[in-house]
Amino acid sequence: MMTGAVRAFFISGFDWNGATGRATVVVGLVTVALITLAGPPISAALDGRLSPAQVMFVLSALVCVQVYGTMVRRLHDAGRSGWWILLAIIPYGPILLTLALLALPSHADGGQRHAPTLARRIGFVLACGLALVMLSRGFWTSHLIVSDSMEPTLIEGDYVSAATLTGAPGRGDVVLYTYDAPGDPTQIMRVIALAGETVSVADGGLAIDGTPVAMADGRETLPDGTSHAILPATPVAEALAPAEAEVPEDHVFVLADNRDRDGTLANPQLLATRMVPISRTRAEVTRVVLSSDDWRSGVLPWISAMRWPRVGRPVR
Repeated sequence: MMTGAVRAFFISGFDWNGATGRATVVVGLVTVALITLAGPPISAALDGRLSPAQVMFVLSALVCVQVYGTMVRRLHDAGRSGWWILLAIIPYGPILLTLALLALPSHADGGQRHAPTLARRIGFVLACGLALVMLSRGFWTSHLIVSDSMEPTLIEGDYVSAATLTGAPGRGDVVLYTYDAPGDPTQIMRVIALAGETVSVADGGLAIDGTPVAMADGRETLPDGTSHAILPATPVAEALAPAEAEVPEDHVFVLADNRDRDGTLANPQLLATRMVPISRTRAEVTRVVLSSDDWRSGVLPWISAMRWPRVGRPVR
């Protein structure tokens, strides 16, 4: 019985005109659970190059069509219209729909094949499109900005996309990284200096290999000409002892664009904490996908407070 249910899920799940029983739904649920459990260990095996969420998206893409196909086929088996699958798009709908698929008895005529319809063809195409989007998550990730540390480039409530890094980030790139292990909280800062360069701080000013980093009109220009907006650090009342540090091999030196929140220029002893192994950089932030003034209160307030001029803005 289970062998037939496995075949019905993975193979017959592409046939949205047929019907299937509860056992196939159980196979689908077990498959989704295994994908969820596999995310963290596979991410760790990849040294965190793909986050657990990215791994789960990629694996889920392989069974996306079968999951929705199984829902439609089970509804047919229960004598219900496949349109009930739309319950999956409302809050708590997927849970209610799953319980219904497991509880509904088979209808006397439920096992009969249904004639192909335009609606099912469109649904199948949409499921294939969703699978492709999920598969693409292996090449990009997303991140919600929850603080003002990267102002003015990124502000609280920005939802950004970031391209998965396959090599070392470049100077000026805004990157997502973790400090120690792949499972640690994700940080976001800008790459300022590269491996082998010497970073020095004196009187609140920053220099790379002895060349001062120019700052004018709220823009910082690095020695290679890379320029970006920052919020300058508030001048300190007393002179600070100069400090310098060489960026170790296979590391980059990062700072937040909001230099007051970063604190490194006001406390040069923090220089060493801004040296990040390249192996811990995950992705380069490329674009603001969505941005809202209210991202804590639910979907409707989030939409109503959308900052539309920021939507789609490239990150530089």
